[in-house]
Amino acid sequence: MIGLKDIALEVGVSKATVSLVLNNGNVHGRMISPEVSARVRAAAERLGYVPNEMVRSMIKGRSHTIALLASFDPFMLPIIQGYSDMAAEHGYSLRLISVGNDVNAALRKALEYRAEGIAALSLDPQLRRTISPDFYQRDIPTLGLSQETRQGNPFFDQTGSAALAADYLVGLGHRRIVCRHTSSEIANTRLDGYRQTMARHNLAPLEILEDDGVSPLLSLQPDAVFCTSDRLALQLMQELYARRIFVPEAFSIMGFGNTDAAELSSPSLTTVNEPYYETGRDCCLSLLHHIKYGEPLDLPKRLGTIIQRNSTTRK
Repeated sequence: MIGLKDIALEVGVSKATVSLVLNNGNVHGRMISPEVSARVRAAAERLGYVPNEMVRSMIKGRSHTIALLASFDPFMLPIIQGYSDMAAEHGYSLRLISVGNDVNAALRKALEYRAEGIAALSLDPQLRRTISPDFYQRDIPTLGLSQETRQGNPFFDQTGSAALAADYLVGLGHRRIVCRHTSSEIANTRLDGYRQTMARHNLAPLEILEDDGVSPLLSLQPDAVFCTSDRLALQLMQELYARRIFVPEAFSIMGFGNTDAAELSSPSLTTVNEPYYETGRDCCLSLLHHIKYGEPLDLPKRLGTIIQRNSTTRK
């Protein structure tokens, strides 16, 4: 690996001079001519010198690093890209750390990286409860790690977007709209949105858990089913097909998330698109504001958009 000594030998100057030039020190105050400075930079580029950011951070006391803890499900990739792009725009690098089953080990790794801020994506509530109390004594800006945090992206309106989905089904003329959901935190926030829409239209809410199976759902005689995730919707369509019940002829089905499988299913799934990339940028911007100014930036929550496909039809 090329170091400062190699550049110094190449140019014929001291190692201290090379360090001063490459670390943007007070070159002129040390009587280093612009010509020598240019030769040092040219040699560094020619030799392929890469600065050691860890050493640089120890010298300056700043790492310009954000640690992002996640389980790295496929849907998280656009969020991570949003984080990475926003961090880079502000001169920060992003360290990705897999949470696994030990969130405290992941946090220790973030501290080893001297991260100036630590964020977590959709951290499981049970894992969040295992975070060592000692961690919260550290004066490090965080996002998604506090015990009060609800699962999901803090800058995405889960409830409002689910209400929008139910409104869409009502707009198609459906009245017996069943909500198929799980018992997760995110599913419950989306269930709230469904309930709000049903109440606003004076319609009776019809709710069923995934574990209840298909037969109890069919007994509700729905003309539409809103599922709180694409997975639930695609699973339901598969089980209905096995019974020779076809969608949307029997009833409309709508998902949430706009995963890749939603577009490839038959019929293709009408769903809610979550702006993963944009909300990743929002999260990172808020954390950067916390790092620089001592408090997170309060940004408006984004609404999802309806992606109309073939699993829904007008009644």
